[in-house]
Amino acid sequence: MKDFRDGTRFLDFTFMRHSLKLAIEIDGYGPHASQMSRNQFSDQWIRQNHLVIDGWKILHFSYDDVKDRPRMCEQILQQFMGRFLGRDASTYVKLNYVEKEVIRFALNIDRAIKPNDVSALLDVGSRKSYQVLKAMTDKSLLKPAGSGRKCIRGYNLHEQAQAIWEKNNH
Repeated sequence: MKDFRDGTRFLDFTFMRHSLKLAIEIDGYGPHASQMSRNQFSDQWIRQNHLVIDGWKILHFSYDDVKDRPRMCEQILQQFMGRFLGRDASTYVKLNYVEKEVIRFALNIDRAIKPNDVSALLDVGSRKSYQVLKAMTDKSLLKPAGSGRKCIRGYNLHEQAQAIWEKNNH
């Protein structure tokens, strides 16, 4: 892959599915720790930061763990896959126009989305905004903010919502 300076960067292994991009790096002790200059050390973290900015999730394994404890490495990969792909709702959820607008709005604010936000966004009354939020919660696009279950005053995006959003908009 190309980096921001048009240099070539290599990843040990990659896994890509829908919007998920996983980089798996296997680092030996010698070249990645004891024999590294200060510039190489710094460059390693700049490289990782750029990968994260570009949307990559990164798992690092030591060469010793891969060689001596492969089952542990396998379990970590299974945990990752379960967390990010176990309930891949993006393969079967289609977003309607209203849901897309609410998710777009929620992605751009730094707080829970409230019913009056939805009312203003969609130019609808409070009853309709509650119906929209409830329907989106039932589809696991939103989840209640806070611990209350009877009187919900705000909603956060469900973990799957961004993946669904990206799949539906690319």
